[in-house]
Amino acid sequence: MLKILNVFISYFGIITIIVFLFLIIFGSILDPRSQLLFREISYFISPYMSGKKITIPLFQLYNLTLIVFSLGLSLRMHNIFAKFGSLSLALSGVVGIILIWFPMAPPHMPQTIDGLLHVFTAFIMSFCIVTAILFFGKAFEHMANLAWLSQYSFGISLILFLSTIVTGLFAVFQDSSLVGLTEKLSLGAFFFWILLVAVGILRSDKRVNYNLP
Repeated sequence: MLKILNVFISYFGIITIIVFLFLIIFGSILDPRSQLLFREISYFISPYMSGKKITIPLFQLYNLTLIVFSLGLSLRMHNIFAKFGSLSLALSGVVGIILIWFPMAPPHMPQTIDGLLHVFTAFIMSFCIVTAILFFGKAFEHMANLAWLSQYSFGISLILFLSTIVTGLFAVFQDSSLVGLTEKLSLGAFFFWILLVAVGILRSDKRVNYNLP
């Protein structure tokens, strides 16, 4: 049963990454104004995106797979830090679904109330992810065959925290090219963490000591 759960978690982690990559690729292809590295993700899920009938469902699917991934981690890891980490990661997926309700301000137009709410909601989503990775970093310290993930988690959470602050500042002042670039750096770090966890869980073929000191 444990091996099945390990495979389930790992596959959903990888699927989460793949779905988001499809979002970026399709968004860049379907809208001729989009650039792979510099167009912000918020534009791909906005009503101004010409391919929104594909990109918005992909974004929602990404959030759903992230929630399932986090629930799987909650079932697999039994210490309190992992539970809080799973909750925070699932919450980021829920906030991501809500994000669609607050589209970014139209490109090359003054900032709007909905646009500011979009920035704020995106910040909450990023904060949940950073918090989740920190909790998991602490949880991994108490798991013999996943302890190597702890330092990676702390390092990646620091990268995400700094990039979130920078991205938020760029978003408020509507510097779309820099927002898109810093978003891609943040996503790269986050997806690298998911991949590490997926591989680590898949290689973990027996229960470890979940007892906290």
